Amino acid sequence: VLAFVGANFENPDWKYREAAVLAYGSVMEGPSSEKMRPMVMTSYPRLVAAMNDKSVAVRDTIAWTLGRIAQFHPTIVPVRELTPVLGEKLRDVPRVAANICWVVEV
Repeated sequence: VLAFVGANFENPDWKYREAAVLAYGSVMEGPSSEKMRPMVMTSYPRLVAAMNDKSVAVRDTIAWTLGRIAQFHPTIVPVRELTPVLGEKLRDVPRVAANICWVVEV
C-alpha cells in the first residue's frame, strides 16, 4: 500500500492522487502511534502542501486523511503547525470544510 501511495501522491491524474491519499488514510487504523510516528511526521508537510491541490476531491480526501490521523494517532498530530492550515481551509468548498471540521472535532 505504501509503495502505491509514494508512487502516486504527485501523479498528474487527480484520480491517482486521490487514491493514494485515500489508501494512506486507510492504513491509519490499526498500527500503534509509535509505529506510525515517523511516517506521519515525514508525510505531514506533503499533506499540508497538497491541501492546495486543484482537485476538490483530492483536497477533500486529504482533509479526511488528516482526520484519520487525528482520530487514531492524536498524540502525533502537529497541532501548532496544523491549526493555521485548518482555519484557512474552512473557507474551501463545503465538502472540504466539513472534513476540516471533523479534524477539529476529533
